[in-house]
Amino acid sequence: MNDMKSLSFALQKTLRSQASSDVLAAKAARAAQVKRMWKSALEACAGPAAKVILDHTNSVYIIRKRETEGDVSRETSPNEQRFAATGRAVSRSRRALPPGELIVYVEDSLIAAEIDARREMIKLKFLELFGEEIDEFRIRVSRGKYKLDHPYREHADSNAQAEKMPREPLSEERLAQIDEELLDIPDKRVREALKRAMISDLEVKNAAELKNGHNGAL
Repeated sequence: MNDMKSLSFALQKTLRSQASSDVLAAKAARAAQVKRMWKSALEACAGPAAKVILDHTNSVYIIRKRETEGDVSRETSPNEQRFAATGRAVSRSRRALPPGELIVYVEDSLIAAEIDARREMIKLKFLELFGEEIDEFRIRVSRGKYKLDHPYREHADSNAQAEKMPREPLSEERLAQIDEELLDIPDKRVREALKRAMISDLEVKNAAELKNGHNGAL
């Protein structure tokens, strides 16, 4: 009888451990998915500004109704049915997730303002691309040690790698166009950061166009 009890106890312990591991794995997968969706949504609606916003994003996650912020960590969200972040549009008939709350933490209020200006467009992209209906969108400024979290810094590292690629300077006319495109951004620091990102990206593309023998230099 004792042997049976011991076997039963060991089996229950193993099952609990396996269940716990499955939950942790599912949370990690969901966290990675939400990060990919945030990056894709920003790139779809923020253009060159996405590079700057991502570099200053500390964390992002989605929580559902009947949950509180304390139910998920700064880097994860609950284990739920998920859509693959393929970047393809998801039809309404396939949406199975209830509306959720998107929460993003950023380094400072300037970046928060840039996101807020695109709030509704970001929500729309989450729905169009991934079938994630967002009914609330909270943008918060990180405090303390959380300001040191930079899950998208590899994105910034790729920009640094791009600095080593061949470049071709832009024309004065194109530079003037960039200044005009950024006039609506009131904060000088954000405006200059976006300008640098745009020029860097366009100079690389310009060099590639010339290398391919195209006359349409930027």
